[in-house]
Amino acid sequence: MDSLKDLSITLGGKIQKQTLFDSNFDEASNRKLTVKDYRQYKIRINEYQDLYSLGISVNSDLALSINKSDWMFGFKIPKNVSGLSNKVYVRDETYTFDQNEYVISFWNSLVALLNKIGLSESEGVFFYNNGISFSLKKERDVVSILNDIIDLINANKNIFKRETKRRILSARVPENLKPLIPLLKKYAVSDDSDREQLKERMTGKEKQKLINTVRPFFNEINAYLDSFKDNPLSEEAMSIGDLAELVSELEIEGL
Repeated sequence: MDSLKDLSITLGGKIQKQTLFDSNFDEASNRKLTVKDYRQYKIRINEYQDLYSLGISVNSDLALSINKSDWMFGFKIPKNVSGLSNKVYVRDETYTFDQNEYVISFWNSLVALLNKIGLSESEGVFFYNNGISFSLKKERDVVSILNDIIDLINANKNIFKRETKRRILSARVPENLKPLIPLLKKYAVSDDSDREQLKERMTGKEKQKLINTVRPFFNEINAYLDSFKDNPLSEEAMSIGDLAELVSELEIEGL
């Protein structure tokens, strides 16, 4: 039984091979299902040995993870949220959840959804500025949970926004990272599926040149991203982070 194929039929998507390492689960995904339009959202499902990672492209100011820390993005400080048995991981100790009525409403609905799902020890939820990812066991009712997640997004439109094209302002990029600006337009791709297609189009020589150019900046990139603490990342910071993520994937995949 091929459950990913069943999902492709139900959701109307395309299955492709890939090699995508997820440091949060210390495992590589060899197949993905890309759905260009499900209830007006772009969906990507990465298949792992025991898990599916459901990714939905949407913008927000959220930067945290639930039940699993995310060391690559610095979500490693545990916090407790009222009514939620799972730990929430953030970048900064001063992070606060109760900011306004929209945030409070979102957390109430999210806690209700997570309590309904009941995450196991191996499962996790990740909120990034450009998307949401739920990593769930394969035996779950994936379509039902996907619909619940989309309902959550639609009910919190003051929190979530459609993915839009970023505008890069040179003046808002630190001087030490300005050499990366010419690379951002071509290589700073936030969507996992689009990034995989970009890697497929790149030659080995082009990949190696990009690694050699960007890798020396990694410490400075990490320092720049960490400087935002729990404040929303700027458009420029998100793009630089996406560029670094692409280079990290190229290194892991060995070109």
